[in-house]
Amino acid sequence: MMAKMGWKEGQGLGKQEQGITTPLMAKKTDRRAGVIVNASEKKVKSVNFNGTPPTRVLLLRQQVQ
Repeated sequence: MMAKMGWKEGQGLGKQEQGITTPLMAKKTDRRAGVIVNASEKKVKSVNFNGTPPTRVLLLRQQVQ
């Protein structure tokens, strides 16, 4: 299906081919459950547009008229 959309083996997913290059492998653990095998522990750190980590505070202004 992905080959029909223009993807070729070895290319990364995404507009600039920056995504993963190998498929995720799943292992069945139960009748209805499974886990991803060989998943990397790499986590992407979120950063705001100004380079600082995001905060959990949301400031709402002029919401009541």
